[in-house]
Amino acid sequence: MLCGATSRTITQILLRRSSEQPEEIAYRFLSDDGVKCEEITYRELHQSARRVGAWIQSRGLSGRPIPLIFYPGLDFIKAFYGCVCAGSIAVPLSLPSLPEGAGRILTALADVSPSVVLVSDGVKERLHRAVTKASEPLAFDLVSFATVGEPESNWREPDIGPDDLALLQYTSGSTSAPKGVEISHGNLMRNVGLLAAASGVNSQSVGVSWLPSFHDMGLIGGILMPLYAGFPVTLMSPASFIRRPIRWFEAISRFRATISGGPNFGYEHCLRELAAQDLGSIDLSSWRTAYTGAEPIRTETIAGFCATFGRVGFRKEALFPCYGLAEATLMVSGQQWSDGSERRFARSALERGCALEASPGDDCTTLISSGSVLEGHRVLIVDPVTTSACEAGSVGEIWVHGPSVGRGYWNRPSESGGVFRARLPDVDQEFLRTGDLGFLWHDQLFVVGREKDLLIMRGANFYPQDIERALEAAIPTLRAGFGAAFAIEEAREERLVIAYEPDKSSKRSPEAEFEAIVAVLAREFGLQAAAIVLVKRNRIPKTTSGKIRRQQCRLDFLSGRLATIAEWRNPANRRETAPSTDGEELQSSDAFSAEEIGALVKAQIGELLGLKPDTISDSHSIFELGIDSLLAAQLQNRIERSLRIRLDMVSVLDAGTIGEIVLSLVDQANNKTRQQSDDLIGDIFERVSRLSDDEVVRLLSLEEDGAVRG
Repeated sequence: MLCGATSRTITQILLRRSSEQPEEIAYRFLSDDGVKCEEITYRELHQSARRVGAWIQSRGLSGRPIPLIFYPGLDFIKAFYGCVCAGSIAVPLSLPSLPEGAGRILTALADVSPSVVLVSDGVKERLHRAVTKASEPLAFDLVSFATVGEPESNWREPDIGPDDLALLQYTSGSTSAPKGVEISHGNLMRNVGLLAAASGVNSQSVGVSWLPSFHDMGLIGGILMPLYAGFPVTLMSPASFIRRPIRWFEAISRFRATISGGPNFGYEHCLRELAAQDLGSIDLSSWRTAYTGAEPIRTETIAGFCATFGRVGFRKEALFPCYGLAEATLMVSGQQWSDGSERRFARSALERGCALEASPGDDCTTLISSGSVLEGHRVLIVDPVTTSACEAGSVGEIWVHGPSVGRGYWNRPSESGGVFRARLPDVDQEFLRTGDLGFLWHDQLFVVGREKDLLIMRGANFYPQDIERALEAAIPTLRAGFGAAFAIEEAREERLVIAYEPDKSSKRSPEAEFEAIVAVLAREFGLQAAAIVLVKRNRIPKTTSGKIRRQQCRLDFLSGRLATIAEWRNPANRRETAPSTDGEELQSSDAFSAEEIGALVKAQIGELLGLKPDTISDSHSIFELGIDSLLAAQLQNRIERSLRIRLDMVSVLDAGTIGEIVLSLVDQANNKTRQQSDDLIGDIFERVSRLSDDEVVRLLSLEEDGAVRG
C-alpha cells in the first residue's frame, strides 16, 4: 500500500513526505531552454509551505478562497501547498497570454470574491492594469508571492478533515458564467489514490508533466499524485512544449521518466512536428504509463504515434486511456492498454444509439475504451431527455456516483442541484450528470460525444455561447442571436466553425466580416477558426422557442445544406505539410534593419498561416491575421532562433500592429549583446547566496578580465 493511502488530507501527506523522505527531490522545473533545472526537496517544500501558511493564517484567511495566478514554476507549487497548510481554499487560475484575454480571469475573480490574490511578481502589474480597466472594479489585494512569508514557528496545523474544501477547480473557457468546482480533501485523497493504483506508480516512479498547473489533469495528475505516491516529477511550461515539443521527449529521456501524458492534442502535436525529425539520442523506453484523456482519444493519432515513435523506444502497451472531468476531481475511468482497448463497432448501429460489434465487411467505427470505472464508483448510462436508465449497450449520458465527485459549484446551489444531485426513480444515490455521451461494453466505458454544445479545443473547454456573445459585442454588423459556434473534426482534431447571419443594415463586404471575426477569436480566446460562413437571413437553425440548434447547424454545414452567402476557409489548414519548426537565421550583423526583420516576420507568419508575405501589411495587427495561442508560441520560437534572442512574447503581442512588432524586435535584436550580459550577471547574482566570501570575490573579479562584458 502506498503510504499516502493512510493520510486524510494533503497537509498530512506533505508532513509525512518531509519526515520520511526529507532530502529527496519532490519537484523539478525545467527552464524554457530545457537546460536549467530548479529543484526542491520534500523538506524544503514543507518549510516553504509552512512559512506561506503562517502568513495566510496571520491575516485571518484560513477557510477562505485564495486565487493563485502564477507563471509556470515552483513558486506556484509553494503557494498551493501554503494554502492547504493554512487551511484555506486554493483557487488556481490561468493567466491568458494574450493581452485582451483577462476578462475570463476577472469573471472568475468576481465569482470567488476574494480578499487576497497571490500572484507571480511579473503578473501583478499586468493583472492590476486589467482590474483598473474593468467596468466594475474588483476589491481585493494583489500580493506578490515574493513578499509572502512568516517564520515557520508562527504556523499552526489547521483543524481540517476530509470534508473540508481543499480547492476550487474553475472550468476553463467560460467568460460569462465561470463555475468553480468544490473539491474537498477527501475527494482529492480518494481520486489520487485510485489514480496511483490504476497507473501502477510507486516511490520508484519518475514523472514529467508539461500540463498547466491550473488544469485538473496538470494539477492533480501531474503535481498532487506524485506527492501522494512519493516520487519526483519534472515540470515544464506548456508554452515550452508547444513551441518545441521535442523538449517533452528530452525530459522523459533525460530523467528516465516512467509516467507522463496529456490530451490527444499533445500526442498529435508531437506527431505533426517531430515525425520527420532526427530524434538523435531520444530514448522513450522508460515510459511505462502514457495517459491520454481530457478530450476525445483518436485512433489515428494513437496508431501514428506508436508507429512513429516506436523507433525511439515507445511501446503501445504504455498507453493509459482514461476519462474524467473537473466535477469528479479528475479521473472516472482508466486502465493500461490491453487487447480490448480498441474495438470496432457497426457505424449504422451507433448512429441509432446502440453499440453493436462490427462483423467483417461492415461499415465500422473504431473506438478506444476509456477503461474500467474506478473502484468505489458507479457509472450509469441514462437517456438525457427522459432521465431513465438506458438498456445495456445503448448510448446515453454518462452519470457518475462516488467519493471523487465534488460537492457542487461555488455559490451556485441551484445549478449544483441539477448537475451534482441527479437521481433515478429506483436508485437511492445521487449522481453527477457529465453531459458526455457514452456506453458500457464488457465493463469498459466508451465515450462517443457530448450531449451539450461544449467545445473542447486542445484539451481546454470553450462554451459556444461565450464565443457568440463576444463576437456580437465586438462586431455590430453580425445579427445578434442568429449565429452559432460549433466544432468539426478535421486533420484528427476538433476545429472551430463560425456561422452567422449579417445584420440587414450591414454594408460591409464579406471579407471585412471575416477579418473582424478572425481578430476577435484570436484576441479574446486565442483560437483560430477552420471556417467562417455568412448565412442567409433566418436560416440559422433554431428551436420553436428561439434557441440556437448548434448541432443541426453543424450537420447542415457538413452536408452543404446551410444557406450560405459567403464562406471563408483558413488557408493554414490547406497546407499539405506542417510548417517547419525552425526559422532561418539572419546573417550575423552588428545591426539589423527594420526591413530585414520585417521581411523575416512576414515570411514566418506567412508560412504559419498559409499566406503570401506580400499580402501582410505593417498596419495589420497580430489578431487580425488570426494568430492563435498555438501559432503565437510557434512564431516566438521561430523569431528567437532566427534572431538568436530571448523574446518576451507578451510584450510583442502588446505592441499591436506588425509594424510596431517589427520595431520592438529591431530594438531587442540590436541590443542582444547587452541582454546576454544582463542574463549572465543575473545568473551570477542568483548563485552568490550559495557561495563563500572568497568565492564571491573570485567570481565578481571575472568582470575585470572581460568575461562578463564579453
